[in-house]
Amino acid sequence: MLRSLVGSEMCIRDRYQRRVRGHDAVMASSGRRLLDFLAGSWRMSRLIHSNQTGTTMASLEDAMAEWVVTEKPYRMLYTEQGQLLAYHGGAEPSRLEVKRQYLYGFDEEHEIDVWFHQPGGLDHDKFFHRFSLPPDQRRARAEHLCVDDLYKGEIVLDGDDRFTTRWHVRGPAKDYTITSKYTRDPKARHDPDNASSQESQPSGQPAPNTRL
Repeated sequence: MLRSLVGSEMCIRDRYQRRVRGHDAVMASSGRRLLDFLAGSWRMSRLIHSNQTGTTMASLEDAMAEWVVTEKPYRMLYTEQGQLLAYHGGAEPSRLEVKRQYLYGFDEEHEIDVWFHQPGGLDHDKFFHRFSLPPDQRRARAEHLCVDDLYKGEIVLDGDDRFTTRWHVRGPAKDYTITSKYTRDPKARHDPDNASSQESQPSGQPAPNTRL
């Protein structure tokens, strides 16, 4: 079961807003603004919930995630790692250390593309899916068909330093929802003016309100 869950997790492996002393000088692209919002380190938790039985299949607690600027313009490398717990009724959960990476970037207005990132692997920089970003909204959506399984996902901005991703998975043998909650790491708050340095700078002020 644990191997199956990890396989499903692996299947869904899954800019620019410049802040100037209390207000935003927003650039043209919603995709750029979202990439800038994501940049930096985040604390993350995840629940995989069975829609058939109403129970929790697996969880990821106290995990870390990070978006880092790459050498290519408007590209970020996403990395997450933590301990996956798979539940088996009343038995002790199985535990497995997991790590995943994707490339995030944008090519067109109001869209963000995501690629698998497995250096040396078959899926290295293989296109995964595209998030559509309606102008002036706080929600982005995507779909991905993996053989017979349909993954419908969304990113929802819950606040200046919080957001949620949610994937609904339906297929012949699958019916579950994966919900991941992210909170910006206060020790590594991102400074978009210094994004190219790939360093997070502390800030004494809360991030301004962000819209896609």
